[in-house]
Amino acid sequence: FFGRIGREERAAADVEIELEHLPALPGTADEGVLISGLKSFAVTVLTSNWAHRLALLCHKIGIVVYNTCMQLEQFFLMLQRLIDTTAHIARVQKQASSPIIDVAERTLLPTYPRPCYDCDDGEERIRIIEDRLDAASPIRNRHVVLSPPNANRIPASGDPGLDELRARGYQVLAERLLKEEGMPWDRIRLLSSADLMEQIVDLHDCMAAQTNAIPDATRNHILSLALSQAEKHIPANQAYPGSRFPNLSFSPRIAMKTLMRRLGELLHLVNHQPAKLSAVGDDKSAMSYVQRTFEKEMKLLRERMDGYKEAHIRTGMQDPERAVATRLPMELARFLLNPTGTINYGIIPQLMDSFLSDSPHRVNHEMNLHYTLALLHRSPRLREKFNSLHRPESPFCPSNPVIRTMLRYPAEKELTDFDAKLAALGGLLSHLRQGNVGSCFATFLAIQLQAAHLDRCLEDFQQMLSKGAITRQVGEASVEFPFLLRMSTDCIDTPIDLNSDGRVRVYQRKEGYIWESPGLQAACHAIGISDHEAALRVATKTLHAAQKETPVWFKCKGKDLIDELCKMRLQDESNSLSLRQLCQRACFAFEAETSCALLRVWENAIAGMAEADLNGQVRKASVTATGRSILCELRDGTKASTGARNQFFNLWIDLLSAKSRMQYDPDVPHKDTATDGHSTEGAYVLYDTMDATDIGEWKRIDTPELYQDYVLRILEEAWAKVEFGDMKDALKKELSEALPHMRDYIASETFLTDALYHYDVSNLFGKDPLKDPEALEHTPWVDKCGNNTPYTLQIYLEMANSPMRERIQAENAQDLLKRVVHLAKSASDETRELFEANPYKLVSVRTPGQHAFTLMLGHPDMVKAWRGDKDLDQWIQAHVIEPGLAVAEAKLPDASRQEMISYCHRYHIGKGRADRFNQLANQIPSHISVQRFRDQLIDCVLQVEGSNIKDKQLTMRRIDSRLVSVLPEGLRQVLSESALHFADTNWNSGVQDLHFCFVVNPGTKAVEIWKSYADRSIMMAMNQNDWLLEREWEFFTDLELIPHTDLIGRSNLV
Repeated sequence: FFGRIGREERAAADVEIELEHLPALPGTADEGVLISGLKSFAVTVLTSNWAHRLALLCHKIGIVVYNTCMQLEQFFLMLQRLIDTTAHIARVQKQASSPIIDVAERTLLPTYPRPCYDCDDGEERIRIIEDRLDAASPIRNRHVVLSPPNANRIPASGDPGLDELRARGYQVLAERLLKEEGMPWDRIRLLSSADLMEQIVDLHDCMAAQTNAIPDATRNHILSLALSQAEKHIPANQAYPGSRFPNLSFSPRIAMKTLMRRLGELLHLVNHQPAKLSAVGDDKSAMSYVQRTFEKEMKLLRERMDGYKEAHIRTGMQDPERAVATRLPMELARFLLNPTGTINYGIIPQLMDSFLSDSPHRVNHEMNLHYTLALLHRSPRLREKFNSLHRPESPFCPSNPVIRTMLRYPAEKELTDFDAKLAALGGLLSHLRQGNVGSCFATFLAIQLQAAHLDRCLEDFQQMLSKGAITRQVGEASVEFPFLLRMSTDCIDTPIDLNSDGRVRVYQRKEGYIWESPGLQAACHAIGISDHEAALRVATKTLHAAQKETPVWFKCKGKDLIDELCKMRLQDESNSLSLRQLCQRACFAFEAETSCALLRVWENAIAGMAEADLNGQVRKASVTATGRSILCELRDGTKASTGARNQFFNLWIDLLSAKSRMQYDPDVPHKDTATDGHSTEGAYVLYDTMDATDIGEWKRIDTPELYQDYVLRILEEAWAKVEFGDMKDALKKELSEALPHMRDYIASETFLTDALYHYDVSNLFGKDPLKDPEALEHTPWVDKCGNNTPYTLQIYLEMANSPMRERIQAENAQDLLKRVVHLAKSASDETRELFEANPYKLVSVRTPGQHAFTLMLGHPDMVKAWRGDKDLDQWIQAHVIEPGLAVAEAKLPDASRQEMISYCHRYHIGKGRADRFNQLANQIPSHISVQRFRDQLIDCVLQVEGSNIKDKQLTMRRIDSRLVSVLPEGLRQVLSESALHFADTNWNSGVQDLHFCFVVNPGTKAVEIWKSYADRSIMMAMNQNDWLLEREWEFFTDLELIPHTDLIGRSNLV
């Protein structure tokens, strides 16, 4: 028999290698003979791709017969039939695939009727053959014979299958399967994949949680259907014989892709439309019905997102693209999260295909969403971390309004653990940007964590959502870092045109009504207004009536409408919040339409870590300035002795230090743009803790008057401790005589002036600082500053010492480029592999006194620069400098030339000087290079405007930026592709992230640092003096400062 096979055998190395992956038969004394014969037979069959597929089918049908009959004679008879089939295949191999499959159907499945087909789809017909073969296999009986569930059970600690589940991150699943007995658990344990086990367990639990909605008969039918589908992938040979999990397989995940999708769709149907489960049959059409139902749900979601975007367009109050980018993660989270709190990760591929662009130039929020979804799909460790998330411990916890804002719940809605998990999942899928706030010292860290350390993000979310704060060990103390329910109001102050009927005019056109605004609807939800349309009608008419005249259209801001809504809500007897609290919550909900609420308060809590103790630069300065003012007045303005002064002052300063906290408020406007050239909001604000741990009970100190009250309150408390303490009577008398003077002093403008002087001497330059205290940048109660990046890292990571770093002063941009590449080259092989594997992994860097951000050493541009042993100078010359110079020396077309002249005319030439400028500009020779045209155009502007130009360098940068944007498409593409993106700025423009890049400026022919959209579509020139020539760069030399956690494990289970 085997000799007949041997005569047909052909030698083919690649075929032999492929055959090594064929599963072996169950162990018997004749195993070697069977395998040898079967492999020889399979080599014979490999006459075409179709025959290769049929060979595997032959293998499968042989195993079915062998395991059913357990008789070698019948097994050999089946092989004989397969040999005959092979001979026929060899004769028709040149023909179309359908006749070959006709033979397979007649020969391999003689006991089954020939299925009817509507088309000659060979792949589909082979799939049906495979399904029929699977159906013919008595899977459960076979495994009961081989490994009875209750026979010779191995202890849990020694079960290799169980140990492998735990090692690969399926901790919760392993413990669940260990303790459950009977059906369906015995069948689940025999599945070939931990992912299949997890999906089936989730399906079981989700149906069990809906006993009122799903009848027992339907529940049993759905579970049986799912198990039947999953059991198709049980391998021929056991991986862990004797284990309770004998069939665990580690074959490629792609083999189960379709099955996992169908199970995920079935689970979604259970969760979201249980009433439709009764329509799920028990034949092949059942899973088709489930798939069609799921696709309809995704279509409805796309329509909802389109309607949501249209509402933003019609009302013109918030950026529609940013709003959609913020809303989509939350909607996807609703699809993914099961009612039991687990993740339905089987549908992740469909969601990615449907809602993420397949463009190679995805915007970063899509890349972040793709990365997080992919990791959730692959990582059981990350999925199981959701088990630790719980609802707020108290109804007064500040995380309550955060969750309600994200989920669009009304103010009175009671929250559950599911709500907390849903908010956390939405936050994890969202994308954080710094915006216009000067919080770079905290935002850069949050961005870095979200890019490559999602486990740490979830740990922080867990603390914030349940306790309203993140806890860190600072020295020997455990310190809580709460957050303020505030964010930058970059949308709420946008003016709109409104009429008394509530109609909004956008771009001089009548569009939607004001109550269609999703942001204002969210604001109403947040403060307990259920009928937002009626409330906004009243608010609109009130604002219209308050106009000096009664125009048809009037200017209005979102903040004006929210103020009116809050005043209305304040009159409601059911309201328990103050006007300030109402406005705060309404504004927060409004801005959360374009910025994830959870990420914003997380960023805010991290910002508080810079002021963890008296080592914080702002808190220390505030306490010191206040203390010096008091001590000087005690010494110079009273007759108290040195001993009395010192004892009282020490007591007073201890109270001041204990009660003062500096919280970062992103909603404090600046008078001028910060040194980073970007930030216009954000400040540290003094809070009196009032001896309470709940931030809701703290008192905000943000005006000179409140500051005086605060200091006076501490003075009285210190005196009470003296009066009832054990201080000598003589000293008490001295202090009691000094007390009235100190009260008067603190209440005076002199005290405020002294405190301002001791805090920052520049406060006394110029006019009286108390005439407009809000215009002051640095005061003991509000400081419009950034903070200490290394100290923030030290506190967050609970390090004993400040992280190691190296400062450099680069000679030029090309020198800085080399140093950045060297930093990557100096990393360990393991660290470089991490950068190549995860382009999102970031490294901390800062320009002291200006900005903190992250290096993108894993960005494809950077990997090309540092990978291998190439000569770096030659590489930079070939890939950065030469393409840039080619653009600079190219001829500028007339269309680009005229566009640049028109631009300068419009934005850089004053009234009355246009003719002179046009005359000079039109004298510039035609057909000259880009660089020469730029120089001559700038000369024309300078010659005409002269001293009228306030900032010559800024004018030149704007012209350079505009010049690049008007280059012909080909030149612009050459320049953008030569730009080497090396750092994430933390900033954005709309939905586009902004990067720092090295590129040749076509106007100067020099390598410079520019800002660029992440997709390279727009580039902007930067001030080289501010960012490079007059600025040090500080690299955090430990590239693994935030330790890497392997969330995927040693390998992927199927």
